[in-house]
Amino acid sequence: QEKFSPTYLSTKKGQLTGIPRQVKDTVADIHNYVLKWQKLTTRGFEELSKLSDIKLTLLSNSDNNESGFYSNDLLEICNKIVVTYNELEKTSKKLEKFASKLAKLEDLSDYNSSSSMSCLSSVPFVTWPVSKFTESATEISEMHVKELSLKKCIVENAAHELIGDCRNTLMTFSSCWLHEPYIDVPVRKFLIQSMIFESGHERV
Repeated sequence: QEKFSPTYLSTKKGQLTGIPRQVKDTVADIHNYVLKWQKLTTRGFEELSKLSDIKLTLLSNSDNNESGFYSNDLLEICNKIVVTYNELEKTSKKLEKFASKLAKLEDLSDYNSSSSMSCLSSVPFVTWPVSKFTESATEISEMHVKELSLKKCIVENAAHELIGDCRNTLMTFSSCWLHEPYIDVPVRKFLIQSMIFESGHERV
């Protein structure tokens, strides 16, 4: 799926400026960072699957000696998962930052709209005021913040899982990582598509 960025966007109404331009660019940023999140989630799932294979092999070959539950391969894949998690954390913080930016633009838009010296419409897009972009971005951001907490728990516990039902536990970790119970995918998709439409994005 092609990313949205200023180089891939156009609008029939001509070049936007001011608050509408900033909102439109922020919508593109949100879309791009959600795509990044999805790619990192897939990468993390593949790494978790490899961790599970390594862990189960170690457990089956061990003689109940705790030192046999770990290996250099396990340490390497754990380090990779931590790197992936850290990138997910940065991505989540970016989504929070974009929502905060839209909130500030909303305040500025409200101020301009109430000023007799400004001719800026409170609805500079198709039908949405800036507040709708803020609400949508905030909802998307909050989903990812909650999901990040779950992923943190998985990262902290997956490598050290030694209980008897280890296989099922590791499978649960992988499933939760991939299916992301705190992210409502259809809602997120609808919100992003709505923001893209309302801000006038079109592929060149």
